[in-house]
Amino acid sequence: MAVTFIAHGINASTVRLYFDARIKDNSAANLFSNYVLTSLAPPLTAVVPSVASIEFEDEFRQAILVKYDASLTYNKLYSINVTNLVADDGTVVTISAFNFTSNVQDPPLVLRSVLSVRTNIDIIFDRSIGPTSSAPVASIRPSGTVGPGVLLTPVAWNPSIPETNLRFILNPAMVTADGHEIVFSNIIDSSLNVGSGVVPLTLFYRVTDLPTYPVPYPPYSYAELTQVQITDAYVDYVTNSSLVIPEATIKVFFNCWLDQTQSENTANWSIYQYGAHNYLVNDQVVFTFTSPTNLGEVITSLTEFKTDFNAHLTRVGVHPINDNAPPTVSGIVSLVNDLKAKYNAHRTQAGVHSLNDAVNIVDVVDLQNAFNLSTSITFLNDIKAKYNAHRTQVGVHTINDVNNVVSTPNASDLNSAALLADDLKNRFENHRDSVFGSGFYHAIADNSNTITASYTLPYIISQNPVNLTTSISLLNEAQHKYLTHIMKTGVHLYSDNVNIYAFTKVADGNLILTESVITNELIPSYSTGLSGHLTFVYSQNVNSVSYVQSEQNDSYSVYCEVKTKFIQNASVVPNFLCSVTTQSSDLLSTTNQLTYTGTMSNARSVTTPAKILWSSPTGDSSVSMVFDREIINPNSISITNPSNSPSTPSNLRLNSTLGTLLTCFNDLIEGYTAHRSSSIHSIPGGDTYNTFAFTASLPLSSIITLMNNYKTTFNNHILSVRPTGTDDYHYNLDFAVTTPNATDFNSAVVLLQSLRKAFLSHIGSSIFHFSPSPTSMISAKLFDTIDMDFSPMKNGEIYDLQMSINDVTFDAFGNKHSNLVKVNQNFIGLSTSPSLASAIPKSGLQLVEDSSVEGVNISFVPDSVETWFSKPMNQKELSSSNFSISGGILLKNFIWETDQKISIQVVNMDPISYTMTVIGLTDQSGNLILP
Repeated sequence: MAVTFIAHGINASTVRLYFDARIKDNSAANLFSNYVLTSLAPPLTAVVPSVASIEFEDEFRQAILVKYDASLTYNKLYSINVTNLVADDGTVVTISAFNFTSNVQDPPLVLRSVLSVRTNIDIIFDRSIGPTSSAPVASIRPSGTVGPGVLLTPVAWNPSIPETNLRFILNPAMVTADGHEIVFSNIIDSSLNVGSGVVPLTLFYRVTDLPTYPVPYPPYSYAELTQVQITDAYVDYVTNSSLVIPEATIKVFFNCWLDQTQSENTANWSIYQYGAHNYLVNDQVVFTFTSPTNLGEVITSLTEFKTDFNAHLTRVGVHPINDNAPPTVSGIVSLVNDLKAKYNAHRTQAGVHSLNDAVNIVDVVDLQNAFNLSTSITFLNDIKAKYNAHRTQVGVHTINDVNNVVSTPNASDLNSAALLADDLKNRFENHRDSVFGSGFYHAIADNSNTITASYTLPYIISQNPVNLTTSISLLNEAQHKYLTHIMKTGVHLYSDNVNIYAFTKVADGNLILTESVITNELIPSYSTGLSGHLTFVYSQNVNSVSYVQSEQNDSYSVYCEVKTKFIQNASVVPNFLCSVTTQSSDLLSTTNQLTYTGTMSNARSVTTPAKILWSSPTGDSSVSMVFDREIINPNSISITNPSNSPSTPSNLRLNSTLGTLLTCFNDLIEGYTAHRSSSIHSIPGGDTYNTFAFTASLPLSSIITLMNNYKTTFNNHILSVRPTGTDDYHYNLDFAVTTPNATDFNSAVVLLQSLRKAFLSHIGSSIFHFSPSPTSMISAKLFDTIDMDFSPMKNGEIYDLQMSINDVTFDAFGNKHSNLVKVNQNFIGLSTSPSLASAIPKSGLQLVEDSSVEGVNISFVPDSVETWFSKPMNQKELSSSNFSISGGILLKNFIWETDQKISIQVVNMDPISYTMTVIGLTDQSGNLILP
């Protein structure tokens, strides 16, 4: 009997051949050339992919699965020709060709949409669509609205655009809104499958600390989206101080492509140490005398300082929050009790007075200490009276203290209590240690009873000075309140630990020290701290700028990598401020500090916790997340959506991005160069043979070539290879790197990881060197990406990804910093909807193989239709409402044979064509079957 077969698709790239006999498992059955697929559709309307694999469906060998390297074109007629196959009994397959229609929809899936070239957006897909989408359509509309939106003009695809991207020009008529989405259609992939849909436009982060840019932010307009501007910046890494030129490398991101020549011109860049105040606010004071040399100049300088400092606390635009918080009862209570205790102890402090003061004792009846505002007021008024009397008590002091009188009115409420408390602290502190020169109050300074409780008010309350005593009282109060003010984090963008200095207590009568503190500490620190962001200017120390436009598939696609020398310990510099004047790639827009986010950005410190730069699905069951820091030890990961319980991702992989790979490799080269010639080797001057005077640059092919060459050079170094002579420059030989040479991006990541690990191990060992080098000689990150797989997603559903990770960085002195980072990130699910792949009629007359029975054995069972789906389905209970078959066939019974196959028993099936429609079924993620 002749052997025949039928062919039908079971997913977009797999064709099932079902034979009416078992096929012999021989070389012919597994030979690709015996399965020839042809298109019967009109020319140029369908593609014919190549065979990727062939396998039997199961051990019965009655069905063969032919898998192709790409999807078949949807709804096109194909023919598959099979030759040289035989059945187990040797019968040749005589009907060699079978026609079928590809029924599985596999449209290109959209990943995201981002700004690209100025005035342009890119829509990014999961596969190549650029070369085959000759007439794509897109429009823009406010997020969450309906309607066609404003039409965008397509940019003809060319090789400068990634094949996964389609580019459109923004329309000036677009509606200003808080967010936008792109409606697209007629997107055609390399299999000529057509996609359409809606995708949010990923807009740039806005710089959050520009006083010229209001908060809350206004909606995004066409003007803003087309103005070149900085969108984000962070300190990527700092080199260790053991290198020749310590550097900070800062990544500064933009909202569109830049002119490379201008952006890489170091003269266009300025890097500042970011200060505590809002920048672009000119808060400067010009002192008449910055270095006073006599009492008159001291009085002038301190009067000017008090006036400006008090105004500075609430000057418009300088601070995120004005430093004018009202006094608190708890603060007053604390200061009152400290004043009471220290004053009472001072009266009888051994050796201080000519005669102990046993008269002016602060002692309120029935009260041990103040505990609320009322008791604080009682004590304050009593302390004032007793202290003023103590100053001139007969026989107590060498001479009476007529200078440090407390003249503030008695306390009666919260504000008057705060004023009196601060004034008492000023006057008592000036009085207690006054011994300078001859004729002052005490025999020795009272250094035991310093008031340690804080002032209650932020501003200076001392009267303008008129003599040395009042000048010193104001100076001491001014130092306290200025040094307290600059460390307040709520008032400032961060604590100003650059302009801090150690408080110097000036004793009454010491004019020389008064002049010194004003000249060398108070005025220079205050003047420098006022400008905040202009603390140190690094514009003369920008070593190089590299423009990177390679990572075009994310919302951080354009950045400049700025390398700048740092002058002081970068580990205590919280932030850098970056400023640049440059133009967009079309030369039609220039950065402007007063336009939107402007020319400046605060670069996050190297020790700040990791931040997600972008996250996105990369398939229907995979997600990638990119961070601004090196990532280690990801753990406690779960993904949830409203309709599913939490799932734990599987196959978690640390990965890199192209720009990060490039930076890390160049950092390794710099570290190797510094190490190779260091004095820790056994020969003076180190290894002078295995030099590597190269810098890696894009494209990826160039990086790979240079990395493979570096591997050879590094192995020669650690094995002490030299062209002549026998002297080794290592005390012992190290082990060579055996990781295979890189051939693509993934293998380059693996090789660089091995090279970095080998270098750190090599330099940190005293087995090979006189002494180990710090392992932080290289500090650029490599693994900034997490790729993860999990159960397939529901298309368009919002998922919440939660996880804990650790990051790791090094500061300027090689100190390792690690933060535990809690991530809570939303993303939109991406998935292809299931399709009805094929419906195959199956006659109830079945031949039965039974060697014990003579003749032909026939089995009679109900006719059926085998229904195949393109994806694993949710195996719900089925009924006739889920299926519709034309021609009057009766549906009797439904059986799930697998999660991709249903057998439907039917009645009245004739040998004619039928059409089946499936209704209401979903895949295992909840995606509804396509009609």
